[in-house]
Amino acid sequence: MRARGLFLRLDIGLSYRKVVGAVEGLDSLGFTPAALLGFEKKAAQTARPLAYDVAKKLRACEVNHADETHYRIDGRHAQVWFHGNEHLAHFYICGTRSGKISRKILGADYAGALVTDCYAGYDRHATKIKQKCLQHLKRTAKDWLKVTPEKATASRQFFADVIAWVKRGCRWHRRWKADSGPEKASEAAWLREEQARLESVVLDSKKARTLQGRIRRYSQEWLTFLDHPGVPPTNNLAEQAIRFLVVLRKVTFGSRTRAGARRLAAMLTVIQTAKQQGRNVIRFLVALCTLTPNEAARAMYARC
Repeated sequence: MRARGLFLRLDIGLSYRKVVGAVEGLDSLGFTPAALLGFEKKAAQTARPLAYDVAKKLRACEVNHADETHYRIDGRHAQVWFHGNEHLAHFYICGTRSGKISRKILGADYAGALVTDCYAGYDRHATKIKQKCLQHLKRTAKDWLKVTPEKATASRQFFADVIAWVKRGCRWHRRWKADSGPEKASEAAWLREEQARLESVVLDSKKARTLQGRIRRYSQEWLTFLDHPGVPPTNNLAEQAIRFLVVLRKVTFGSRTRAGARRLAAMLTVIQTAKQQGRNVIRFLVALCTLTPNEAARAMYARC
């Protein structure tokens, strides 16, 4: 019952009161929202060392995705940071958006590939293998194309060319990342040549020049996936991971205390990692509520 309550709260995203009502209606078991909070606090004590272990493992991974989103702690601005990949997920909630947080989580000497958006906080990571999200570029080009006057023909064509360039890059990754051949090399060469052309074309609107400046600024980080097959061209994994926090923020308006925010981050870290390891969430939460941290870790990782 405790595990199902935590599942409804931390994986489905219901409020404490709605969880109590759902469990009472489905299982005829009654408890208070305060009791559910107590279950969460106890489970978080076991989850904290597991969350720390996930962060340490991320530092040894070849590829990591990173993203952040707005959150609230006691009504004040805060940030949720996500770092992870297909096998691990780590959440951290704090009151700052400084890039130091990301370097603290992954380590100052992290040398694996890092997939992010264009937020400057990631620029000071030591790794040279960085991939900026092409989908962010495509969305911006689409949005700005809609508000660009018809008379700004050069800028409208530029936005359309950026969209086409991104589509071909993503198609290249889906089709050719595991294969080889002359067609693959030819398409990769076109992508590089097209990027050089986009960086040098003369434009006639401020928004187009702004987007062109962004492409120039991260010139070496848009096509990293061409040389590193394990690196995707988009940061969709991180965006999907933090979507739950966005929904939960709208339902609960954030956390009331910093302790509650830290507890939430630890619980989301272990739950999401268990899911990505192919574990059943309810069974894992039962283990988290009843076993020691070492035993719970074996229940979280697929190969333990």
